[in-house]
Amino acid sequence: MSNSPVKQKTRPFIHALMHTPPPVLLELVNAIADDLYTCSRIGLVGLRTGDKAAKFADWCWFFSTIINLVENAMERGVMKDLQHQGTRLKSADRSPGTQISFLCPVEGRLYTESMTLGATTKSNPSANKIDETELERLRKQDYWLVVTRNKLFLDLIFVCELPSTNSC
Repeated sequence: MSNSPVKQKTRPFIHALMHTPPPVLLELVNAIADDLYTCSRIGLVGLRTGDKAAKFADWCWFFSTIINLVENAMERGVMKDLQHQGTRLKSADRSPGTQISFLCPVEGRLYTESMTLGATTKSNPSANKIDETELERLRKQDYWLVVTRNKLFLDLIFVCELPSTNSC
């Protein structure tokens, strides 16, 4: 047996760049254009280059805001679906070290159990506790998705009102 360490293959930067999702690349281009504009404001780059970079950065910001709004809407739809229909939860089995995966229809199961005759929170307290904890987590996540959506709408209004672009 050899004690030599395993050499990790390093990939070139261009490989990472080619496998990056388009929204991330758009944010990178936006940041570079924004930095060029800032450099022109402090005199490191010409004013004409800075003006073009500002317009390009505004367009990048506009498109990234639209993309983020679409992603937010899709994620919120998934969260609502999980909240109303069900989600996969991991729960510890009685034997230590093992986990089972089961379908937990959070709101649906809570409603069904509350409507059955004689069912109370004491009839299956561990399942109710898991369901209510998961439902609270989903509601909190949905709240922050709504806050993010509102912020993105305000960003969209702001970028459309910028004097350097006529993007909207």
